[in-house]
Amino acid sequence: PFIGFYTNGVLVTRNQQLVWAENVTYTGTLEARFDTSVNVKFYVNAENGDDANSGVDPSNAMASISTAVNQSCDGDEIFVYPGQYKPISVPNLRLVIQSAEGPENTVIDGTKEGRCASLSDETVKYYEPVETNTVLIGFTLKNGLPFSTENSRNYNRGGGVYGGTIVDCILKGNT
Repeated sequence: PFIGFYTNGVLVTRNQQLVWAENVTYTGTLEARFDTSVNVKFYVNAENGDDANSGVDPSNAMASISTAVNQSCDGDEIFVYPGQYKPISVPNLRLVIQSAEGPENTVIDGTKEGRCASLSDETVKYYEPVETNTVLIGFTLKNGLPFSTENSRNYNRGGGVYGGTIVDCILKGNT
């Protein structure tokens, strides 16, 4: 959650919008601070959500899993309602992404254009360990193609998913 705006270490406002007066000249640092020790549960709904929403309650759900991932910090959870979703990429956050009604109703479709779920750093070299901090629960991952960067561990591998941990997921039609 947002704490406030600080200039040179001093709290200026707790308001989430900071508006400068016209023709203001200022030298120093402006910092937005967030409390990352508080875990947040984000909600995603392909049918009724909007990526402009906060996502912090079901009535203000986001529309895409990717938008929720981009708002997340380590320890957060993303709760996903039934629907069809675009591929996701998670930079190895300690994050749980869970479907509300299981893999029969919640699909991530790679549309034969890319990997369905990248749950780790995709640039990991073949000799480096793959991270598994992100957990994906209860999705169908279909029609995925692998990421193809030479010299990476996942070169031409993992069209459905790469990295992370998957639980109760269905993989189908991936290459």
